[in-house]
Amino acid sequence: MRIRIPPLFRRQPTTPTDPNVSFVVKQAFAGDLGPFWTEDTADWPIDYISYTSESAFCEALKAKATTDIVTIPNGIVAHTLTLQPFTKPASTGNEDRHTVQCWDLPSGQWTFVGVSDGVCDSSAPARYLYLTSPCDAGHSGHETSEYTVKLLPTVIRSHLESTLGHDLEATPGAVGDALSNAIQAFDKSLEDDLKAVIPENFESLGDEELQAVVNDQVTGGHVYTRVIRCMRGACSVIIVIDPSKENLWSVNLGDCEAVIGEKGLSGDHKVSILTSIHNATIAAEKERIHADHPGQEEAILNNRVLGALEPTRAIGDHSFKLPAVYTEKIFLNAQPGFRVPRIARQVATRNKTPPYVSSVPEVQHRKLDKFATSKVIVATDGLRDLYEGRLSATDDLIKRWVHVVMEEDDGFGGHKALSLASDGLGDDLNTKSMRLTVDLDQAWLDDTTIVVMTI
Repeated sequence: MRIRIPPLFRRQPTTPTDPNVSFVVKQAFAGDLGPFWTEDTADWPIDYISYTSESAFCEALKAKATTDIVTIPNGIVAHTLTLQPFTKPASTGNEDRHTVQCWDLPSGQWTFVGVSDGVCDSSAPARYLYLTSPCDAGHSGHETSEYTVKLLPTVIRSHLESTLGHDLEATPGAVGDALSNAIQAFDKSLEDDLKAVIPENFESLGDEELQAVVNDQVTGGHVYTRVIRCMRGACSVIIVIDPSKENLWSVNLGDCEAVIGEKGLSGDHKVSILTSIHNATIAAEKERIHADHPGQEEAILNNRVLGALEPTRAIGDHSFKLPAVYTEKIFLNAQPGFRVPRIARQVATRNKTPPYVSSVPEVQHRKLDKFATSKVIVATDGLRDLYEGRLSATDDLIKRWVHVVMEEDDGFGGHKALSLASDGLGDDLNTKSMRLTVDLDQAWLDDTTIVVMTI
């Protein structure tokens, strides 16, 4: 039974007597963090630290986030940040991954940025209420996201080298095809690696036999690791820039985003979206899936693929790509495996003609203005979620992002990713403080990763 504390007896904000103390302790109530936090979602009120100065908040954000500045020999500078303020023992950890690389190819020096999100939607408070969240279907977890960031750059580099050779004049389309083919080949390799380590006759084996095969963690996890990489999923966005810094390619699957802002000689900002969101609420994605699976009403159910997964394109998530028998015999016998096996079983019953989730990325090419100062923002969907309830229109949102990273004086020593995260947390100091420090026993913000490049 939950005991409600009458207002008279609720703890009052603590006012510091020491002038050097830069915060007070306040309390958050149901609804303070958004409409999806109700009386039943936590034991309200919950303490949080409210900083009394911007500088104190800045230091707190720096301490909670993991940041870096990467300076590439070709002059491109990347500011990176990844943030998950919930760090109690119950936390699954930050499942976003990112990388910034410079490749010396025969055709010159190429820049590569990759951001991958292995977090299910239920990490965000708005989705706690959905029983059919992506994590229930296996999408959640760092395994595929981490593997993608470690191995995919090598695969892409190899495909680029094969396409380019010493040719500096390769067409943008040829480069785009190489990027798309690399991602599809990488995703196919997850499936091939799985099939190489499981018995050919697995369909005829019993659960006990299969559990003994799949759960080999004690002997190194050779099989289990490959099973989990197929079960989990990752939304990814990649930016590739050629040696001349005049051509940029964006490649994405899922709901990670990339935006470019260009400041020309006139001082005006030109803002463009470099990616499209691929999820089951997007009309074009729904139409594509229904066209691929005619007559299957449950191909999209409750705005989710097979009623369970919101992203419609992803790396991994092979329970939506392979025949249902792989889920029934292999994936459901992994321990630990699905967080809610019941949902995975429901997916298997709806899985008639896979694949339902695509590994074909969307590729866009853009010519860069050599006379402009360009800022490229690459982020997981956690950044968009930070603005939920404040800015919903995409045009307004990306203009806000570009405005923030173009500002000179940001309070973070010029670290643009920190500035953008701070802006996302709130419009005033108290709100930012609350969203950063509230003492909840569950995650209240989605993992957020931001890379801001200056070209």
